[in-house]
Amino acid sequence: MLSAIRPYLALIGAIVAVALLAAAYIAGRRDGRAIADGKQAAVERAVKAERDKRETNVATGETAGAAKETDRQEKVREIYRETNTVTERPVYRNVCVDADGVRLLDRATAIANGDDPGEPARPAGDPAPAPPQR
Repeated sequence: MLSAIRPYLALIGAIVAVALLAAAYIAGRRDGRAIADGKQAAVERAVKAERDKRETNVATGETAGAAKETDRQEKVREIYRETNTVTERPVYRNVCVDADGVRLLDRATAIANGDDPGEPARPAGDPAPAPPQR
């Protein structure tokens, strides 16, 4: 009787072995999918953080640019007020631009180029400062 059961035991053992292999395969696939999903989520978090950082930089740059443009426009308005005073001088009858006019034109050019030269370091006609001694 034992010899009649042996073929069935071998068949049952083979079926159990195949079932265990299938279960191990399915479990491995699930683990692999979970790992891949975790890596993808980490990549997405990193991409989102970088995008937020760049958007913040852009917003900061836009704010700084707007502030700089406002400052530039305020200075341009101030120059327009000063220009009216300079053009009323009688020196324009014979000469195009006096020293004040040249300074105003230089300042307007610098502001238009994005630089602010501020007030001149020395008035026109003053001698140049002596070079530093070593």
